[in-house]
Amino acid sequence: MAKIKDVAREANVSIATVSRVINGVPLVNEDTRARVMAAIEKTGYKPNVLARSLKLQKTNTIGILCSGLNRPVIVDCIIGIQQYLSKEGYQMLLAPSNETDETIDSDALDMLVQRQCDGIVFIGEKLDAEKIMPVKTFSIPAVSAFVPSEDKDIPCVVYDEYEASKYIVRYLKEKGHTKIGAFMATNDFDAVPRRVKGFFDGMKEEDLPLNDKWIFRSTFDYDGGYECAKMLCSLPKAEWPTAIYCFNDDMGLAATKALHKECKKTVPDDISLICMNGSMYAQWNMVALTSLKMDAVTLGNMVAKKLIDLIKTGTYDEFLTYAPLDMQEGESVKDLNK
Repeated sequence: MAKIKDVAREANVSIATVSRVINGVPLVNEDTRARVMAAIEKTGYKPNVLARSLKLQKTNTIGILCSGLNRPVIVDCIIGIQQYLSKEGYQMLLAPSNETDETIDSDALDMLVQRQCDGIVFIGEKLDAEKIMPVKTFSIPAVSAFVPSEDKDIPCVVYDEYEASKYIVRYLKEKGHTKIGAFMATNDFDAVPRRVKGFFDGMKEEDLPLNDKWIFRSTFDYDGGYECAKMLCSLPKAEWPTAIYCFNDDMGLAATKALHKECKKTVPDDISLICMNGSMYAQWNMVALTSLKMDAVTLGNMVAKKLIDLIKTGTYDEFLTYAPLDMQEGESVKDLNK
């Protein structure tokens, strides 16, 4: 197994110079650095990561505490984080949390702290004072993804769910829809209240009628979308809205199926559907869903960059950063203007 002295001999430099290159010390000119890197590749030298971490008080590991691993948007976020961390020379340690068991949740965070992670990302986690206490106690840099943080030491990257819902209402109105309903979620997800408020405020701002009969509530998942569609089917067709805003793609996918199966109606001929998330599955539907796309890979990149900058500088540029949203056109919204 190659040793650091073998690299130094191959590159015709001192061991100290090889160490500076490995540890990223900016005191080596580019020609020497290139020669050392070529020698590392030629000799097959592998730095002792554990020894380096003990010496430098750095593990080059980022801990990820996340909930909702069964949701595509969470998986995409993790992919985005990993992409950026890999370029920066960091590894990722994933610790799934349990939203219904605080003990498991606490143990997962404690594990990341004990592994001496250089930083921690909270994905989809509500950050109360008790949860973030280990991070605060040991002064570990941290960033929150999807959920706004109340602690100013933990910056966050989120989507503007409130403005997104208002945009969806405007989009439907531009397509000629004035009778708009919603399949809302009842789950205790942080995003839900902002989407609800955005929908109601958007309807008022666009001077559109709010009809309680067109608001259906169930769980924030596929089963919830199916249940909401069944409730819609219980209404006489003459009392239906012309469009429904589904709070996520899973609900929209289920609604398409339920409308066809439960009351022999089709999208968008009998009713238009628009969703939020824009996952790949939305395009695989029997009718490709029009959905406001959350590019969670980009959000993950933004989260990782913010955390690495925080680790390097001890500060951040913005406390609250909004990730981009783009309308993903499908086939589920009929243009009533035509």
